[in-house]
Parts: sequence; structure tokens; C-alpha cells
Amino acid sequence: MSYLFDTDHISILQQQTGSEFAAIPAHIALHPPSELAFSIISLHEQTLGCHAYINQARTADGAIRGYRMLNQVLTAFAAAPVLPFDAAVAGVFEYVDDGPSSIKEYLIRLGAGLPHDAHH
Repeated sequence: MSYLFDTDHISILQQQTGSEFAAIPAHIALHPPSELAFSIISLHEQTLGCHAYINQARTADGAIRGYRMLNQVLTAFAAAPVLPFDAAVAGVFEYVDDGPSSIKEYLIRLGAGLPHDAHH
């Protein structure tokens, strides 16, 4: 795995709009699928977003849209490797103890995207 999609990249690809949308697929096309991966953190964020959308739906059409979005997330994440958040990842940023806890948490979660050979 050489390239990790973060949640923002995934959202841009799903929405298929904006100036960034043209650039991301062009860059993806330059690399074999085996070099691309998602993080379990992005899956978590994406499903939380779908869950919130579904819970806020006030009509059947809104609920249908929310479940369609959730199905798109499932399909996308089933098609690519998903990197875990495990003890090796958590250990990467243990030295960030003197920063604010929100920053430490962010860095630890961001570390879920590191290749396992980069953890130590």
C-alpha cells in the first residue's frame, strides 16, 4: 500500500463535484489498485455520517437517500483494502503526551493509515 485515502478524499469521490474531483481520479489512474487503501477510521467516519443523515431524515425519500449513501460506503470499502487501527498503530504516537488530548487523539487515529512497516 502506497496511497491512503482519507475521509475527505473519499467524500470528494462520492460527491463527484468540485475542482478536486477531476484531480483525484486522474491521480488514481496512475497507480495500480494494489497501491490504494482506506483506513478503518474513514469507514467509521463515513458510517457515522450516513447514520446521522438517516436519523435526521423526515421523509421516506430522505431515508432512502441515507441508506443509498450507506450502501455506497459499503460497496466502496468492500472493494479496497482497509487498514486496521491496532496496537501497532496506537503505539506510533505515544510520545505525543505533552500536547492537548484532542491533538493526540487525532494523531493516533491518523496513524491508522500508516503502513505497518512504518510503525516503528
